[in-house]
Amino acid sequence: KLRTTLSTLSESLVMTFQSEHWTKLTEEELAEWQALAPNFSPKEIASKGDGSIVVIKEALKALQRMRDIADRPLTINSGYRDPAYNRAVGGVLNSQHTRGRAFDIHIANSEEGRELERIAEDVGFTAIGRYPTFIHVDMRPPKSNGGGYRWGSWK
Repeated sequence: KLRTTLSTLSESLVMTFQSEHWTKLTEEELAEWQALAPNFSPKEIASKGDGSIVVIKEALKALQRMRDIADRPLTINSGYRDPAYNRAVGGVLNSQHTRGRAFDIHIANSEEGRELERIAEDVGFTAIGRYPTFIHVDMRPPKSNGGGYRWGSWK
């Protein structure tokens, strides 16, 4: 499954929505966004710092598939982060959030985290971080052995 994801990632990583501010996406971009991810708005995914937005379309589609499978709204704590905002919130230097391929999704409890982890794996996210109040998912390139990345634990 991860090798297929790697192939898909290499073909699609250059396909992004990108704007200096989410309100400046064109009508065409907004229509495409609505078709790919009708349950998420650009404002939800944009940086909470300067409002800029970069999101890889394949990651956005996977997020929508997660929502469809979960069959309930997903609250995005963090999507894209501009570099200054990433530093302000203590994000790592090469954060996947600054590359437009990561989302932190609010969870109410570890059971919900486990459920979303299974779904995230099924829809192609290659990295999953487990935290007490959220799950981090991203589409970084898989490890050289084809494996994904996991950290943290559910209580």
